[in-house]
Amino acid sequence: MTQSASTSACGDPVEPEALVRAGCAAADRGHIREALRLFGAAALHGDGAAQLNLGNTYMQLGRRADALEAFGAALAAGEPGAAYSLGRALEDLGDVDAAFEAYRQAWAEGDAKGAIGASWILGDRGNRIESFELLREAVGRGSDLAAGVLGVRLWEEERAREAEGLLVRALNLYPPTRPPLAEMYLEQGRAAEALAVLRQGTQALEVECFLPMGNLLYEVADNSEAAEAAYRMGLSLGDANCRLNLALLLRATHREEEGLALLLAAVEAGDELARQHMEME
Repeated sequence: MTQSASTSACGDPVEPEALVRAGCAAADRGHIREALRLFGAAALHGDGAAQLNLGNTYMQLGRRADALEAFGAALAAGEPGAAYSLGRALEDLGDVDAAFEAYRQAWAEGDAKGAIGASWILGDRGNRIESFELLREAVGRGSDLAAGVLGVRLWEEERAREAEGLLVRALNLYPPTRPPLAEMYLEQGRAAEALAVLRQGTQALEVECFLPMGNLLYEVADNSEAAEAAYRMGLSLGDANCRLNLALLLRATHREEEGLALLLAAVEAGDELARQHMEME
């Protein structure tokens, strides 16, 4: 498709598709407000892709109600992916029943993310068998993402060995697959493979991997310096669970003052395990 050179008086392209492309480029540069303006301009033409991108941008800005309206318009325009996005916004707004129906519609349209969203709600409702059946159906239709979600749940809830193949299948697609796969490998005495799986994740800055990497380095490899670096990086990336482990490591390596400060910070942040450690002293 050739991009038109037509522009408005303010220099924006006037065709909806060109506006959407310009909005995506702005979003890629981190110019979210500019992207919002461009997507909004395109949406005035009734463009479904513009509405979907507008909704996603509203979600980034925390404007869930505005996102809901945009996703609804995208769905009405027949835009692929709109049903799942609508479900996401509805769930964030607390309307779980409506979100479930939106996810079911997305899955009926062939969007595996809809099956995954509906499966989480079924699981939360206690319908575990139905939840797993829905994931297995999505896996059977070729969804690697559903394979990853199913693998994580099978390992965490059942310690099922069949989880390994599912986790491996989604390893480079779904970061939460790495910690359970590494844990499985460790239980099987495959420490080198566990380390390799987590190292790939930390190199990709997958925040889920730094805590288990730190634990493996400290408890299995006996490398407190590398473990400390892993915990600190995980904490800097937003994994508050690294705080307690880092605090305990610091205290174990004779840095009591810094370790105690981190432990107190963990307690203040609501870390139940940290509170139990404090009560044991």
